[in-house]
Amino acid sequence: MRQTLEKTMLSIVTPVYQAEGFIEEFYRRATLSALKITPDYEILFVNDGSTDQSLEKLIALHQIDPHVVIIDLARNFGQPNAIRTGLVHARGDFVFTIDDDLEESPEWLEQFYNTMLAEKSDIVFAAQLKRKGNWFERISGKGFFYFVNTVLKANVIENVINARLMSRRFVDILVAVKERNLPYCRLCYQAGFGRSVLYFEKKSKHSSSYSFRNKMSFLSTYLLSVTTKPLYWTFLLGIALVAVSAIALGLVLMQSGSDRAVLLAFLALNTGIVLTAMGIQSMYLAKVVDEVKGWPFSSVRAIYGR
Repeated sequence: MRQTLEKTMLSIVTPVYQAEGFIEEFYRRATLSALKITPDYEILFVNDGSTDQSLEKLIALHQIDPHVVIIDLARNFGQPNAIRTGLVHARGDFVFTIDDDLEESPEWLEQFYNTMLAEKSDIVFAAQLKRKGNWFERISGKGFFYFVNTVLKANVIENVINARLMSRRFVDILVAVKERNLPYCRLCYQAGFGRSVLYFEKKSKHSSSYSFRNKMSFLSTYLLSVTTKPLYWTFLLGIALVAVSAIALGLVLMQSGSDRAVLLAFLALNTGIVLTAMGIQSMYLAKVVDEVKGWPFSSVRAIYGR
């Protein structure tokens, strides 16, 4: 049976946004879970520009428990950037990231830890047994992961969620990478880290705050980060269109009465595909511009507890 490691430090990182109704219960459950691993732990709450009473409640917890560290961001930078900021400040030998809305259970931590030790992996992911949402969200999600893994060969985990446990060496390399929006699965593959996957049923306390626009933005960012194959595909598509257009133009010119409607249809098709290809290339270019600028992914207003 695994014993508590007295010299092991654990960091629990959670982003906070408009979460005043969850903070106290999350803190209580996360504390109990941490104590099952080690007495040396910290809980880093990254306040991502909350406008409710979240920060006040966090400060009250910090005043009674020195294990609570608050990183107050200057504005809302989004969940991925908030988590990454927490990883930069985390000091633990193991770092556990999890949402604070209790859809993901803090009690999972012990199982994550045991799995990491048993399988000697550097990161343990959590994934949903069954995807949340209506039939369209489930089918579209299934199609997305099939496309990413089968067509793009990206080797990502289907229905992965934010709860994950990472070793110190994995976190050190992750925060050293300058690329923005870096998928964790890709880093595992690139750096040769071992990974494990645990499957859970994610609780749903409220409807998703991710709009269709947010999801499409996430999809495009994800694809741009894991592959450049769409650029190669647009090149091949362009060659195919040139050939088809040349044949179509020749057939139209050989007719005694030129069928302008057919020619215009091909021109419209070509124009649409060319614009789509230019759009794909523009998104990659925009990503390069973002990387070159070197802007920080967040800015910290204050830290309570350091």
